Amino acid sequence: MSFNWAEYLSLAETLCGTLVSGSPAGMEAHQRAGVSRAYYAGYVSTRNRLRDVDGVPIPAIGNPHKFVADQFSNDPDPLRRQIGIQLSRLRRARNKCDYDDVVGQLPKLTRRSLARAAQILADLGRL
Repeated sequence: MSFNWAEYLSLAETLCGTLVSGSPAGMEAHQRAGVSRAYYAGYVSTRNRLRDVDGVPIPAIGNPHKFVADQFSNDPDPLRRQIGIQLSRLRRARNKCDYDDVVGQLPKLTRRSLARAAQILADLGRL
């Protein structure tokens, strides 16, 4: 069955503590949003490390998401390379949740995405 995208409004209302539409968001909306937020936790933390600590300017045009992941994926350091690989995988999961009407095995994808984001953050702390 296709996802009811209107549930994102209900989820937003729940997150903001302001109910307008009155219908609660289902688990699928929570899981999709969780995968998306997990990605952004990893992406922005990785981007900021690259920009603020490593001194690498992030391009304003093109695809900064791919740029950041590629900078890490192509690094000779194995830990940095692993961060890039995991960030790319997390981005693919986020794209599925943000754009696909149907996401197979969503609970498993959610658990895996949350674990990946947590690992990225832990690995960034070890650099």
